[in-house]
Amino acid sequence: MKIWTMYVVLGAVSFWGPELIVKAVTNRPAPELLATVLLSGLWTTYAIVWRRRGSSPGPSLALCMLIGIFLFGPWCMVFTKTLLAGGFHSVRSWQDVLPVAASTLVLIIYALQPLFTLKMSVDDSSFHGLFLAAISLIMVHFIVERHRWILPFFRRNSKVSNPSNRG
Repeated sequence: MKIWTMYVVLGAVSFWGPELIVKAVTNRPAPELLATVLLSGLWTTYAIVWRRRGSSPGPSLALCMLIGIFLFGPWCMVFTKTLLAGGFHSVRSWQDVLPVAASTLVLIIYALQPLFTLKMSVDDSSFHGLFLAAISLIMVHFIVERHRWILPFFRRNSKVSNPSNRG
């Protein structure tokens, strides 16, 4: 598995995972404040991976995690609704499989649209946490990881021209 793909999945799991666990254990929707507090799981994961990685070259951890949060967000929110007897619970017989398969396909297409993740997060009461995560991860990229590439096909030249090396 490529390192940037691992960072994308890690971002989704570290952000949506704690909320999913809380909803599974309590069997009721998490309050908005709790969804915001659970953002600490994202920062703990970021700090551990960033510390382990050190100065080795590679992708921007912050932006890869942000891509993962938005890419897997709709699926994770529907999965948490399933834990609350909604979401994928509508399958009662084989006749219900086709509509659920179609809605799953639509969910995958919507996952590629970041604004849909924001809309679903309002319904899921995780908008504040998602908004804070997006803003803070973008800031971390520009402050700490500006020299790192975003995706493999947007790699920056790793050799920085130094004026003292000329001539």
